[in-house]
Amino acid sequence: MSKVMICREMLQHKRAFYILKKAIFEKAIHAYAESLPKYPEFEYNRPESYLLQELKEKFLSFLNNSSRRVLYADAWDIFIAECDHDPEKMATFQWIMEEIFEMVLAGRWPAREVGHPPGSLWKEPRTQEGNYGGFHGRSFKKYIQKAGD
Repeated sequence: MSKVMICREMLQHKRAFYILKKAIFEKAIHAYAESLPKYPEFEYNRPESYLLQELKEKFLSFLNNSSRRVLYADAWDIFIAECDHDPEKMATFQWIMEEIFEMVLAGRWPAREVGHPPGSLWKEPRTQEGNYGGFHGRSFKKYIQKAGD
């Protein structure tokens, strides 16, 4: 007996259920994010938090999806605040990043599809070839091993 794919379960079999639950979750995220002290009114404790803030601002500058802007900004604020005040959370996140880097460099983590997210939702600058995604324009691309290396 084959298993049902998670995406099919969420998008087809129980779509209304997950939409309702997600709306409740998103309201809770927003409420928590609104309660947090915010940069630049408050300073960060860890130097990595300023880098994450820089990444948040860059991400939001590319985001062209007004229906998701508040959710993404809230998620970034929560993530940065949690990592900034809790060394265990920052260390755990750093470990996850290290593992993803290893997978990318080993050629195991696939590149984002070229042109994704779609241009209607995303304003990432394009390379000279007119692309974005697919590791186009990324300086680490030359270090990625090909399968069998």
